[in-house]
Amino acid sequence: QSLLFTVSDYLGDYFDQIYSDSISTYDSTFIGSLVNTGELFYRADTENGEFQLSVGAENQVVDYYTGGEDLEPRSNSLVASIRQSNDRLNYGAQFKYGLSDFAKDGFLLNLAADYRLSDRLSVHAKAGYSSNRPALRELYYSSNHFRWDNRDFDKGRMIDYNITFKLPARTSVTVSGILNKDFYYYESDKLPKLYDENTGLTEFRLSNFTYWGKVGVESLVSYFITSDDRIYPTPTFAFREQLYFRSLLFRGAVNFRSGFIVRYNTRNKARGFMPATGVFYRQDEKETGSYLFIDYFMRFTIKTTTLFIMVEHFNSGFGDRDYFLTPSNPMPGRAFKFGFSWNFFD
Repeated sequence: QSLLFTVSDYLGDYFDQIYSDSISTYDSTFIGSLVNTGELFYRADTENGEFQLSVGAENQVVDYYTGGEDLEPRSNSLVASIRQSNDRLNYGAQFKYGLSDFAKDGFLLNLAADYRLSDRLSVHAKAGYSSNRPALRELYYSSNHFRWDNRDFDKGRMIDYNITFKLPARTSVTVSGILNKDFYYYESDKLPKLYDENTGLTEFRLSNFTYWGKVGVESLVSYFITSDDRIYPTPTFAFREQLYFRSLLFRGAVNFRSGFIVRYNTRNKARGFMPATGVFYRQDEKETGSYLFIDYFMRFTIKTTTLFIMVEHFNSGFGDRDYFLTPSNPMPGRAFKFGFSWNFFD
């Protein structure tokens, strides 16, 4: 993973700091990782279904280059997993514990379970807990306009969860969220700041697929609750609707689909984007959202090959031009795109 940011003009009015060159900027950052894992596997058929167990070790070598300095942190970890599965119930766990160097005393535990009550009703649940050091880039970074050194920071804690109920009539309900303590986020000055309080985000999602003959409707509706919108500046409400006509052409040889994709979310103070570092930062000056994006598409599928034609942002210019990807980056206008995908295996 690499980031190259170059500017040939003076940008003193855009950046708050200039550390090395006031005439031009040439910042280069690179991070690469090599991970080797060795595991012993055990599998057995039991009265309750298939049982799997694995235990092993992981070695990771990272090459991180920034501001002319090359860092190569290493880490060794213990890894393990367990899984039990049968026709109605599948459950398992994954475990990782850091033994040395950069990952020392880091901890990761993931749990997952699927339970099928009937052919049309099932429950899927996942939960995880981690206590690890932040990414290297949040700990140390050096460039012409941004510098920070947080290498004395230890570990942050995070809990994430997701539970989905698959219901009849092609409907599903999902509750997911994240809880954080002691982690870095990027403030309005575009620098990482330590947030040492508890904070979280919860999403309630409803999805449904409905067909009336040759007309299909795919709906996705989300409602968000955040404990601190400075950290998680999400909209309160968002939805995505796909309305299309479908048909078989040329005696069933071509699967044809054509329709519209509509997206909307309520206004919120979305994060700004700093191209020099490639990070999103907190801003409280401008709200974005409350705009309806409409795309038009056509799709032709022949066996394993799909051709698509799309007019993105079909409604560009129909109303106020108040549409943004981020607060300082307008959404592109109407664009025509086409492409194809080809799966080599049936």
